[in-house]
Amino acid sequence: MCGITGIFAFNEIGRFFSINVAKSNATLSKRGPDYANLYADDRVHLGHSRLSIIDLDYRANQPMQDESQRYVIVYNGEIFNYRALRQQLQAQGVSFFSESDTEVLLKLYMRYGADCLAQLNGFFAFAIYDRQAQSLFLARDRFGVKPLLYYMDEDKFLFASEMKALLSYGLEKQIDNDSLLFYLQLNYIPAPHTI
Repeated sequence: MCGITGIFAFNEIGRFFSINVAKSNATLSKRGPDYANLYADDRVHLGHSRLSIIDLDYRANQPMQDESQRYVIVYNGEIFNYRALRQQLQAQGVSFFSESDTEVLLKLYMRYGADCLAQLNGFFAFAIYDRQAQSLFLARDRFGVKPLLYYMDEDKFLFASEMKALLSYGLEKQIDNDSLLFYLQLNYIPAPHTI
């Protein structure tokens, strides 16, 4: 079990909230006690707290970048078929610098984009930042086994593995009464609402 967090700032006000990514990542330390690190550029800050399971080598630490440093990933989960996917990619000429499922996921995304999700067998939540396109792609497994919470307003997009990590960015703790009513009536909150 690892922990991920991050911010994509849309403007200067959003960039101000980036100072909290280290604090957010620290709240995830129980999810990943083996290693914690941050990635930062002008608009995006990512944090990862790692619990080493598949590849214990330092090259599997996150946030992980590809060789060109165009793509950056933070990932929590386990891809059960990562060895088969790795072999498939190697047959297409893709090389690897680690033995981790994280790198397989990153290279799979680089090759297929969002269509990579159809090939994944496992449970996961991840974010991949494309520095060149200035885009952030987030996904989780179809059953939502691994948590991925997010918040967005006109200044920023935030995400994290836990609510306390999300709240550590300094968000107002305010309940949306309509969403609460939906939850009490339906036992879930329909999109686009959030509590």
